Order: sequence, then structure tokens, then C-alpha cells
Amino acid sequence: MPISKAAASASSSTREPISKDCYYDYANTKTAPGHATLGTGAYTDGHGISSNAWWDLTRNKTRPVTSVEDDRYRIVARFIPATSPGPPPSNLRASTVGDSLRLATQGQAKLFGISLKDRASILPAGYSANGAYWIEPSSGAFITSSYYMEALPGLGDRLQFRRPCRASRAGSRQPRGIGTFYESVGSTPAGNAYELDFARALITNEQLGSHPVTDMLTLSLSAQ
Repeated sequence: MPISKAAASASSSTREPISKDCYYDYANTKTAPGHATLGTGAYTDGHGISSNAWWDLTRNKTRPVTSVEDDRYRIVARFIPATSPGPPPSNLRASTVGDSLRLATQGQAKLFGISLKDRASILPAGYSANGAYWIEPSSGAFITSSYYMEALPGLGDRLQFRRPCRASRAGSRQPRGIGTFYESVGSTPAGNAYELDFARALITNEQLGSHPVTDMLTLSLSAQ
């Protein structure tokens, strides 16, 4: 995945942003380290996310732990049983741009992350996010973690917490009913459209951009 610097220099004459150096100097382009770098501006040795998963025998001796794994929290979902831990940003060792925004505004700014995958919504947003949302792979319903909230907002189908929209499945490259929602739709333009629909609804319901201070929403899109 391309790794772009968040900051860009500005021309003193035109005041237009001019990007002169758009790449971080590392070859590890796995999802979690890349998103952590984009969010924090730090490399792996600074933000602590070395891969999507790694072995930590103090936490689990039978399998690797994921980059956003923490057994203290649970999945928060509307119609899906909360049977698995709910990912938080506990493994992240550096603050993000969004964290700095929240600190600078004394918590007045709203900060959210959205993606089809948990790590891609959680890591770019950071520790102090008001919420991070991703999909349950089988159904396509958006879910979150008890790290952020104890229950989903009472907004019903408007925020697609129940069932995936038919248009997304119709736009899939695979026959309907083959594989999970993510396998069928996740890497297609329909997956992007599904995620962007959710983002628009979240912006409206949280009134992002209508406050006296700056709000922030991070998005990760996966279409090929």
C-alpha cells in the first residue's frame, strides 16, 4: 500500500500545498504497521506495531496475537453475539494526529475511524477516538468495541448496524451466496461504496464539521 506523509510543504508565493517527499523510508507495507505510521508519523520502532500479528508468549502460547488484540474488551454488535474480544488500540505506542487534535481542543473535537477491517479503523484514529467501526466479515454489519462504547448508537438501520445493503452484494464480482460478505465484496468498488455510505451517515448523525473546533474522520478503503 502507498505510504504518504500527512504533512506537505506550502509554496510561499501561491500558498498551495506542494508535496516534495511523499514516502516513508521502510519496506514493511503490511496493513497494521502502515496505518500506524500514517496515523502517528512514527516508524515501527516508535509506534510498536511491527506486523498484523506477532508472537507474544506472555499473552498467548498457542497462536500469534493481532495488532489490535486485548482480552479486556468485547465486540459490540446489534444482532451478532459478542463471543470474541473487542479490539482496542492498546498495542499502539505513539499518539496519532487525531489524539493531538483531541488534546489541543480539550476533548471537544470528535474523532472516528472507519474501515472494513478492525486494525485499519482503529490504528489511524488512535487512543482517544470517540469510536472506530469496521464490519463483521460474515454478515457485513458494522461493529465496534467496548473500548469505545458499551452499546451501538440507537440509530437502527440508518448506520447499517443490522444487515448489509443489497447494492453492495449486487456489485460483487462473485456470485451471491459464495463466501463471506468480506470475501465477496471487501476488495471491490462495491465495498468502498458500502463503507462510504456508512461514513456519510456517521458524519450526519455525529454532526461532524459543525462544531466550533475541527473534527476528524479517518477512512481506509480496500478496493482493487
